[in-house]
Amino acid sequence: QRLQATFDQEKIDSLKQSQELQREKHENSMKRTIAELEAKEESVRNAADTTQAELRARIRELEGTLALQKEDALAREKDQRERQEHEEETKRVEGEQQKKLEAEAERKAREQEFEERLAQARASWAAAEEERRQQSEAERERQE
Repeated sequence: QRLQATFDQEKIDSLKQSQELQREKHENSMKRTIAELEAKEESVRNAADTTQAELRARIRELEGTLALQKEDALAREKDQRERQEHEEETKRVEGEQQKKLEAEAERKAREQEFEERLAQARASWAAAEEERRQQSEAERERQE
């Protein structure tokens, strides 16, 4: 179970690392796009005020998109962490439940063994009592 947990944790860590790399690649791509758009803005700054306004609007849109994508990535990471914590809690609870079941089975086995020994002791006692009774009766008969 410990090996499985270690293996699961390694898979989760690997997935997180992969997601982080993908997010960084995407973020760098978005940053390059923003930088390219800003460079174009500089080259056409004097050409037309309308074009400049459009480029600024596009930059704001891309920045908004990047912010939303960052929020989405953080939400996915949070969801994944919560799922992992839930899975770990479920495994812990299942382990505790298994231990309780095993302890109950062991208790019942000890109880059964005690009951069997008690029944044997009672049977031995009854046999001894019967033998004493018969001996007493035989002794009485002999004395009579």
